[in-house]
Amino acid sequence: VSEARRLRELGDAQNKRDPGLAVVKKMYEDFAKAYESRNSGKVMSFIADDWTAGDGTTASDLDEQFRNIFRVYDEIKVTISGLSVINEAPGSYTASYNMVISSRIYKKNIKREESSSVYERVAVEGNSAKIKKTEAGGYWEIK
Repeated sequence: VSEARRLRELGDAQNKRDPGLAVVKKMYEDFAKAYESRNSGKVMSFIADDWTAGDGTTASDLDEQFRNIFRVYDEIKVTISGLSVINEAPGSYTASYNMVISSRIYKKNIKREESSSVYERVAVEGNSAKIKKTEAGGYWEIK
């Protein structure tokens, strides 16, 4: 059995024991896609209304940041790697991962890349997950 297959089977077994793990992992896949599509409404659908960051940023602040980022950049690529999800309590998970955001402004031929190690608290209800708090790491800020 190949290592990749063994790891996939192990992941599948973990997801069957704790379906919330699969919900959180899928949420991050969808979050990256929404970010790349530059859709602030869709990105914010993965953020809890009472979301906060370690630096005091609120969900309203984050929404404004995303709108500004998506207005300025023509192309955004998001790569999430090393995603680790831990069940802390029923419906409560912690997620840690590395995120690389690459973007371009075509008219000015500007390319930008930012890497961040992110640690978040995630709430799961049924088949839905939302990020409740970003403890560490961050997203770009454009004013």
